Amino acid sequence: MDRKIRIFNSVFIIFIFSVLNFIFSILLQVFLASLFGTKIEMDAYVVAMIVPMIISNQIISFEVVIVPTLKNYSIKQDNGKLNNLISIIFNLLGLVLLLISILGILFAKKLIPLFVPGFSASAKELVRVLFCIMLPSIIFSGLSAFLKSVYYFEEKYTLPSLAPVVNIAVIIITALVLNSAMGIRSIAWGVLFASIFQFLILFPHLLFKRQYSFILDIKHKELIKIGKKLSYLGIGSVFLGLILILEKFFASWLPEGSIAILGYAGKFASLIVMLPSTAIPTIFLPQLSTCYALNDINKLRYLLSQAIRMTFLCILPPIVLLAVFRVPFVELLLQRGAFDAAAVNNTALAMVCYLGLFFAMAVGRVVAIGYFAVHETRIPSLLMVITFLLYIFLAPLFSFLFSFKGLAFAFSSACVISLIGDIWFLRKLLNGIDGSRMLNSFFKIGFCSLIMGLTAFLIFKNLPAFSLKGGNFVLALRMVVSILIGFFAFNVICFALRVDELRLAYELTTLRIKKLF
Repeated sequence: MDRKIRIFNSVFIIFIFSVLNFIFSILLQVFLASLFGTKIEMDAYVVAMIVPMIISNQIISFEVVIVPTLKNYSIKQDNGKLNNLISIIFNLLGLVLLLISILGILFAKKLIPLFVPGFSASAKELVRVLFCIMLPSIIFSGLSAFLKSVYYFEEKYTLPSLAPVVNIAVIIITALVLNSAMGIRSIAWGVLFASIFQFLILFPHLLFKRQYSFILDIKHKELIKIGKKLSYLGIGSVFLGLILILEKFFASWLPEGSIAILGYAGKFASLIVMLPSTAIPTIFLPQLSTCYALNDINKLRYLLSQAIRMTFLCILPPIVLLAVFRVPFVELLLQRGAFDAAAVNNTALAMVCYLGLFFAMAVGRVVAIGYFAVHETRIPSLLMVITFLLYIFLAPLFSFLFSFKGLAFAFSSACVISLIGDIWFLRKLLNGIDGSRMLNSFFKIGFCSLIMGLTAFLIFKNLPAFSLKGGNFVLALRMVVSILIGFFAFNVICFALRVDELRLAYELTTLRIKKLF
């Protein structure tokens, strides 16, 4: 139980800061929607942000290789050699990101028209300006992502969990100060300043604790091993990035505001679905890596199965609730200023179409740590290539039939199919991951979530609207009451069906409370 309490304490820390990050992210989206709605300025911002976001996310995904590698190296080598390896990776990564930034800015005028051929000349120029402002942020956000991996390797979670909260806060403050003079450009400058602040929070640990030094040893044996593993992971990440770019490419031919709607919908769906499960891969990766390093495969299978089942518990209820309250949720948060009723309905529909994508991403992140804990990177990379090919086939067809909603649904469909392949191959690789128990948990939790959603929907529909002067406060109150009653029904059904994951969650929560008091 001590191990479970330690894991729960780490999950608790990450979850608290993730909630804060969620709140600030929502505030940022509300701010953007109020000022820019679904205008061409917002389309331009979403497009300009896509390449920096892809590169930053790719570096973040490297933690699934970096953490196990550092774990193994720390067991075999002394602390001085480990510090040197960390400094070498940091220095090389910084130089590569600096080179990408310089080349990106120099060739931006030629690249941007390729991404959004359907945009007007003035819109393309706005994309270029925003892109050039934000691109240097990849240097600081990329290095920050690596520094987080070092913290995770040491199983320290407080500071790397706080840094993203500061990141969003700086963007909001910068936008509030500069918006009247700079418009949408204030958001771009906020992204750059925020990446610098985040880096400054995390870098002192490397400087003092890990005795940072500017050394470049490209022939380091462990670095070569990391490079080989990252080459496969990089292939997968590149194809995921290409899907995001293609989505904007297809959407640029659709009516103005389509890209902005997909941006809002994707952001909200990812925040709500991914938030509850965000700590699980981070916490379990060092545990799984240690099991593999010690050749304890049985324990590795057990922990991986537990991580996937806990992910089901975390993401299925919010997916159902988001589907049920899609319109009231978007209306409550975004319908003000430049964001009208039509934008609310369109964003709500796109958000539902993205739910399959974020289910696949949440579960896929946990499945991925299973692969990377045992140093297997080829299979998930190959499956990402297949995902890309599926998307190329589905996106033009679905966008022609269903406009921007089709693009979101195509992305979801391709990723769900890929997730099924991921799990199947992982079972073969590990000679089983307790698949029957996982399926049992999935169907039980899914059924309980549907009962919760139905209960919440019926309560919401039958609660008085009090439309006299209630406004958003009454709408929020009706949603909260309905969700709370639905959540109560969820718990009752879960306990009736003996859902072990919920029982374990409550046991650990009780132990945490007792420890505090």
